[in-house]
Amino acid sequence: MPTPYFEKTMKSMKLKMQALWGAFLIAPSIYAGVLYKITSNNIDPASAPANDSFVYTLVIFSIMVVILSFFLPNFITKGLLSAIKSGKLSRDENIKQLLVSIKNRQELEKLSDKEIQDLRIIYAYFISFMLKIAMAESIAIYGLVLGIINHELGIFLYFAIPSILLLVIHRPNIDRALNRMS
Repeated sequence: MPTPYFEKTMKSMKLKMQALWGAFLIAPSIYAGVLYKITSNNIDPASAPANDSFVYTLVIFSIMVVILSFFLPNFITKGLLSAIKSGKLSRDENIKQLLVSIKNRQELEKLSDKEIQDLRIIYAYFISFMLKIAMAESIAIYGLVLGIINHELGIFLYFAIPSILLLVIHRPNIDRALNRMS
């Protein structure tokens, strides 16, 4: 039976992850609105449009970010997860690591070893999740930059749609992460 503090912490993490994911999911539409406002005025752009090599470079970066978003965050957190699951870390070491994020040591002391291990896994998953959504958002930002440089809304959509799809693929699911990682 999970302790009330563990349940509260789990709900809090789920809510934080859902809020962050929602904000990152809405951001490309905000970018599109800003870009539309910039491009809808009939003022000639002050700079020349981006050359093809710059556009191709950003397309290649975007493709690399998509591919890396499936592997890099998991690779980064893999070492941490193996140390957590192997039990190499003592209870005190686990609590010290969690105190970086959770300030209430008395509540942490009340948790069982399994709950502490689960919290460590959740925080490792959170790190992985943040990296994934930041990588997905960077693709939309590449499109925003190209749209501003070229003074064109259409080019932004070529970057925004894959960004949104990647965010949908990487939506947060703590329960699935705990089942997969335990």
